[in-house]
Amino acid sequence: SCSTKPEGVGGWGSESWWQEHAIHVIIGANIGVFVMWQSLKLRRFMAKNFALSTTGVLVDWKFHTVLTSVFSHYDWVHLGTNIVTLLLFGTETLAVLGARRFVALYMVGGLFSSCCQVAWPIISGSARYSPNQLGLGASGAINAVVAFSVLTFPGRMLLFYWVLPVSAAGLGVLFLGKDIAGLMLGDPSLGNPAHVGGALFGGALWMRWGRPRPFI
Repeated sequence: SCSTKPEGVGGWGSESWWQEHAIHVIIGANIGVFVMWQSLKLRRFMAKNFALSTTGVLVDWKFHTVLTSVFSHYDWVHLGTNIVTLLLFGTETLAVLGARRFVALYMVGGLFSSCCQVAWPIISGSARYSPNQLGLGASGAINAVVAFSVLTFPGRMLLFYWVLPVSAAGLGVLFLGKDIAGLMLGDPSLGNPAHVGGALFGGALWMRWGRPRPFI
């Protein structure tokens, strides 16, 4: 005898499986890399291979860090903030894009944001941005998801710091403005070039794909 699965139901790796678990996989990868950072024996290895710098990429040819840094968090506050943001904005974005496009948005958005982080010390010419400054975190990739979500659901109401009601569009403008101000005036260790780059990529992809309908 043989058995068949109901239509639309698939095992691990199927489109339906990724539709349900894409965000879980991304979060799991970020948690896994975070756990690796906590090992003192791995700390030197992690700094060389899971953190990004202009010198590291363009001089030492550590091109893999453009991707690995996108899943890399050293402290739990940074990790926790990004997980909450991804869950808050990613769930609906995944629903409207489908798993393949959502993963592409996250991954390519992260790669583009890393490239912005690498290029900014050269483009800006500012002594504030050292080419040796290490950067890491999923914020650029997540900003791409946030930008896409905000543009798709601009009227969605959110609680700013869980207190003040504000529209998604208003919150998006606020945070993009904060990142642009940080790019020009703020702490260069905060990765503002990656944040702004990720948001711009998410906006560009939204314009390319248009306002999507919910994926079913």
